[in-house]
This record gives sequence, structure tokens and C-alpha cells, in this order.
Amino acid sequence: MISASSVTAQDQLPLNVEEWQSAVQILQAAKTAIEEKGWQQGATEPTEARCLATAMEDAWLRERKSLVDFEYAKLALDQALDAPDASSLTSTNDPLAVPYWGRYYMYWNDAKGRTEEQVLAALDKAIAYAEGRRQESSELKRSGSDVESFDREMMRSLGFVDP
Repeated sequence: MISASSVTAQDQLPLNVEEWQSAVQILQAAKTAIEEKGWQQGATEPTEARCLATAMEDAWLRERKSLVDFEYAKLALDQALDAPDASSLTSTNDPLAVPYWGRYYMYWNDAKGRTEEQVLAALDKAIAYAEGRRQESSELKRSGSDVESFDREMMRSLGFVDP
């Protein structure tokens, strides 16, 4: 049996390889849900068919992934849809008064003229993005990159630490 103390930093996967793999699984499961249960647009009552948001939520729950994994899947889908920051979708005049994580997906899904093929294509694009990020993370490990240095530089570029 391998103990945590016997595993070197080089043996451990960079933090996000597993999260990106889980994101791929969530996105693939969302696509499968729409393909198997059907796609719906604008439903106001519960239905077996899935819109983009309900397919994502169902996939996350069915795959039993963490909230962090779900965030990675949403990031990939946001990239595929060129989605705005979620905070821009909520205002003080919001009748729902609660920022719903899937609001943009719901709006995008329900846009006039949107098709099931476009929704499935967006999921394919998100899957490809997440898979690409997973591969990049895996290559960092294989090349012996110092993930902590990478994380520090990223935090510095985001303004979370002093230069």
C-alpha cells in the first residue's frame, strides 16, 4: 500500500488533471442525456427532455463528481459559448433575487432559432476544450514543470499576490 508520505511531488498529478478529466466526463454525460432523453427549449413544467442547464446538472449528479469538478465543466462550457461573467447576469432589480448558475445556459438554450444540433455542438466544443486542458496539465507533470511556481505566477498575473 502506498502511503501519502511515500508519494513524491513528482508522482502526484498536478491539481487540475483529475478535475479536467471529471469535466470531460460531466460534459459527455450531459450530451448523452440530451441524445437519449431529447432536447427541450422553453419548458415551464418538468419534462423528461433536457435543456443545456438541466443536462449539465443531471450529468454532474449522475456522475457523482465534486462541485469543483462541476466548476471545471462549466468553465469549459463557458469557453465554448463565449459566455459573459455570471455576475453580469444578476442585478439588484432581479426578480429571482438569487444568481442561478445556469441562467446563461438557459438563455442561450432557449434563444429563438436555437437547435438541438447547436447545443450538441457546443457540448462537443466544451469537451474538446476540457480534454485539451487535461492534456496540457498532464504534459506539465511529464515535463517536470514546477506546478507550484506556475500557480504562483498565475496568482501574480491575477493580482492576488504582489509582483
